[in-house]
Amino acid sequence: NAVLFGLEVVADVNDTDVVKALILDTNLENLKPEDIVTVFRDGPVYDEMPRFCKVYCKNIDAKVHFINFINSSRKLNTDGFSKLRACPDLSYLQRQRARELRSELQLHIDAGENDFFIDYKNNCVKRRRRVI
Repeated sequence: NAVLFGLEVVADVNDTDVVKALILDTNLENLKPEDIVTVFRDGPVYDEMPRFCKVYCKNIDAKVHFINFINSSRKLNTDGFSKLRACPDLSYLQRQRARELRSELQLHIDAGENDFFIDYKNNCVKRRRRVI
């Protein structure tokens, strides 16, 4: 699954159809509208922001291509993508561990140590190597 933020609500149109139309309009080789199974709104309601969408894809490759497509389109300032961003759908434990890593990193930054970063792959905070 992927999570899509910033997708505006279109009256009388299914969110799945809106996401499939975004993909169809760009005519990508590695991502087709058929790769999107369903899209539904989830999460809390805020005054000025639409609820995020959970995007169910056919397989992992489709999910990765979808996330990369949304985020790269945003970076390229493609029309209609300026408010969109996507990320993998994380479990509660994964989100909790990410919060712990960010607070651990913040402790290093507060202590004046600016050469640390979060290594999400190895699930730890590391010191950057110095290249001479």
